[in-house]
Parts: sequence; structure tokens; C-alpha cells
Amino acid sequence: MGTLLSLVNQGAVIAAGGATAATWWRMLFNYLVPCCRARASSAAAVGRPGSR
Repeated sequence: MGTLLSLVNQGAVIAAGGATAATWWRMLFNYLVPCCRARASSAAAVGRPGSR
């Protein structure tokens, strides 16, 4: 998911050669946010009665 988000959101900047440190930080968050959300959803589901 992070790769797809990075290509959509930052692809033009990278292709044009204008990537800055901020661009790379944004790309890092494109990987971290979906991962954290999936982990939080999983943890919430495990704690819910009848989740198994």
C-alpha cells in the first residue's frame, strides 16, 4: 500500500528530480500510517467479544 500511495502522491516530484527530505519523510509515512492502522484495528478486534 505504501508504494502505491507514494507513487500517486509523490511520483511526479520524484520523476522531476525535485525530491527533498520532506518528500522522503512523506513517503515514510505512506508506509507507517496503513501499518499502524491495521495493527490498531487488529488489536481492537481481538479485544471485542465474539471476534473469534
